[in-house]
Order: sequence, then C-alpha cells, then structure tokens
Amino acid sequence: MQQTLKHYEHNNFARLLQAELGADMAHHLLARFEVGSSTYWSGATVFWLRDELGRARSGQVVLFDEQGKTVKQLAPDGTRKRCTTWVHTAYASRCAKHRLEQPAWLQSYLNPTNDVKKVPCLYGLAQLKTVPASYPVAIVEAPKTAILCAAYFPAFVWLAVGALSYLNVDRLQAVYAHPITLYPDASADGSAFNTWARKAAELRGKGFKINVSDMMESCADNHKQAGSDLADLLLEAGKNRGYPAFWDEQCAN
Repeated sequence: MQQTLKHYEHNNFARLLQAELGADMAHHLLARFEVGSSTYWSGATVFWLRDELGRARSGQVVLFDEQGKTVKQLAPDGTRKRCTTWVHTAYASRCAKHRLEQPAWLQSYLNPTNDVKKVPCLYGLAQLKTVPASYPVAIVEAPKTAILCAAYFPAFVWLAVGALSYLNVDRLQAVYAHPITLYPDASADGSAFNTWARKAAELRGKGFKINVSDMMESCADNHKQAGSDLADLLLEAGKNRGYPAFWDEQCAN
C-alpha cells in the first residue's frame, strides 16, 4: 500500500485536485485520504479502504479523465465499461497475463475461507481518530466526492460508502455514535434519494442518528439525468468558488 502513495504527477485525479484546489490543499487531501497511484491503467488512482482499526481491507482502482469523470473503454463484447476494479483483481490479472506466481498475500486474500479480511467498510474511516464521537459525519457514494467535499465543507467528516446499494448496518457500524447526514447522488426519478431515505428510516429504528439531505434533488434536469453528485457540482463551479480562508489552517495541520 505505502509504495502507491506517490507518483502523483502521473495520477489523473491527483492532478485534477492540484488544478482545482492548489498544490497545498491537494497534498493535504492526498495524504489525509491515503490516495494511491496505479499503473494498471496509465494515470489511474487507488482509493484504499481502511477499517476503524486501521487495517487495510481493500483498494479500489479507478481511471479518471481530465474532468474527473470515470473513463469508459470499449469492451470485447462491444459495450463501454467503466475503468474501475479492485487492487487484488488487478494484481491477479497481471500475474495471469505475465504468467507470474501470485504472492502469498494475494493467495491468502483470494482464499474464500478468509472472508473476514474482506469485510466491507466505509472509505475515509481513519479521519475519525482525530474527532470526538459528537462530530457530524457526511456520507456520499464515491471516494472522489468525499475527498472534494472535505475541502469545502469541513463541518463534516466526509466518508464514502462505495455505491448506492452498499448502505447498510455493517458498513455504518463504525460511525454509529456520530450524527450522520447522507448525500445521495441525483437521479432522474428521485430513486436514489428515496432509496437512502428508506434505508435511513430503517437505520434510525436501529438507533442510528441519521438523516438524508435532499440537496441534489433541487439540481437542474441535466444533472438528474446524468446522475450527478456533489463533486460534479463543485467541479462545474470551478474557480468561481474562490479560495476559502480556512484552507490555510487545514493545510498547516
């Protein structure tokens, strides 16, 4: 894992952060969220998932374009597929391609009897070590969104669940003590908001202090059709947002 936390000059997402936020804030966020670089695709990014005990559980590999959108490539079956995979899948594929023996850690990770090592968790949990249990948490779908939102909305600890359907008790157990606000992506028919609203009601029944923001429901129709998220709105706003004064303090810590 540690060896991936560099070569940001070749990392499309790291370069985007620097262009949008400046070198200091980009460096701060890359370190805070332990963002890695991958050569599986040229310019790819690794979002490492650590659990509440600090154990690395997995790593998502994603290739972004210059606008921060996930690249889609033409698959053999003629469909366009998103350039996203997992570190263990990418490593296994590379070993097979070059006829290399899988290292011991990969064999152990892929062993179906070792499911405990792959217990899913929220992205960004390491941040909770620096805040009290009363500190509010915001949860979005994608790691990219959590990172960008952390730059502009420091009143929350920003975490990502990975996908709309991944929101469940097991993944949220580590933030049970925190007040939680969910920020689902926009959707043309409001299904994303409704799905998380139903899940939030279920979680409140289990003792979670959780609410759902309808911020993305007020987006323009083009954003709803595209399934945009908070990161898309921030990137679209571009440099017109200005330079928040609190960045200086954040980058110094």
